[in-house]
Amino acid sequence: SVDQNGVRAKAYQLLTLFYANKEIERRADPDSQNDPASLLQVQFFQITMTRLLLEISIYMRTLDDQFERADATSGVKIIYLENRKSINTRYKGLICLFDDLSVRDVFNKIIHADVVAPYFQDGGPNHEIDHRNELGWLAAMEISGVSYPKPNLVKWSHLSDHVYLSGSQNGKRWHLLLDVTAFISSVYYLLDLNGVFTKVTA
Repeated sequence: SVDQNGVRAKAYQLLTLFYANKEIERRADPDSQNDPASLLQVQFFQITMTRLLLEISIYMRTLDDQFERADATSGVKIIYLENRKSINTRYKGLICLFDDLSVRDVFNKIIHADVVAPYFQDGGPNHEIDHRNELGWLAAMEISGVSYPKPNLVKWSHLSDHVYLSGSQNGKRWHLLLDVTAFISSVYYLLDLNGVFTKVTA
C-alpha cells in the first residue's frame, strides 16, 4: 500500500525546494563563487527535484492502480474517482501548460521523461544587496551633502514554477512544460480521501 502521508511530505519538500531557491538567489551575491547556500543548491537541487518528482509520480500511479482494482462499491474508491474526475476538469491544460493531459498521464510522462530541467525567470529589483546598497547610498549623501548616482540594481534570476520535461514514445519525441504548483495541488486533492475536495468542487 502507498504511504499517503509520505507522499504528502514529498510534495511539501518539492514545493519548499522551489521557494528556497528564490530566497537563496535573492540573498546570495551572484558574482561570488563561494556562497555555501548557492554551492549546496548547485550540487543538490537538480537531483533532489528529479527524485521527488519521480517518487511522487510512481507512488501516485501505484495508488491509481490500486483504486482501479478496488471493489466498485468501496466508498473510498468512489471518492477517489470523483476527486480524479474533478481534478482532470479543474486543471485541464494547467498541470502541463497547453497540454490537456489527465493526472495519470502526467504521472506517466514524469516517470518516462529523460530530460527534466527547471525554468529561470528574472528576479527584478528585490535583491538583498540592492537594499544594502540603497541604504549606503542614502547614508553617504546625508553625511556628505553630496548627490551621488543611485547604485545599479543587481542582476539576478531564480527558478520559476515550471519544469521542462521531454522523452520518447514510439520513436517520437514529446515535450511538456510542467507547472509544479498545479502538480502539487493535484496530488494533494487526489489524496483527499475524506471527500472534502469533491464537496467543494461539486
